[in-house]
Amino acid sequence: MSKFKRITQWRPAFDKRHTDPKQNYGIGAVTVRFVLVGEKGATQFVMSTGWYLKHNHDELAKKAHSGLAPMAYDWGYHAREPQYEGQSPMGACEYLDGANCYYGGSSLYADKIMEQFFANGEEWLWDELHKEYNERFGEMTAEQILEREG
Repeated sequence: MSKFKRITQWRPAFDKRHTDPKQNYGIGAVTVRFVLVGEKGATQFVMSTGWYLKHNHDELAKKAHSGLAPMAYDWGYHAREPQYEGQSPMGACEYLDGANCYYGGSSLYADKIMEQFFANGEEWLWDELHKEYNERFGEMTAEQILEREG
């Protein structure tokens, strides 16, 4: 029997600006990543919440910056095997127990997912990640267990 994990990861907002361009990593809002991990790979949805550190928020608000709203970043996968001819591995993957990862994703499709996620909630999103897993890696059986980790 295979186990599947639901992972929800929150990355905090940051301000890593620096006068040296080689050390300037800019600012970022809180991001959330939903990952469904199975034996053959993982599917994911990643978005920015638009929640910045207060001083960054105030600075961006003065500029009427659009980044203060939530933004979809990625609808993608992490695969143990290449998904198309010539696909190169991205290196060790935390979702695949350190195995080489063949990654792909779409920010454009993620926008559509985010709209539906907001309207339908978290369980809808997990169902979509299951569907994507099934389409990409093969059908899951009813006996497979879901575990929440995070």
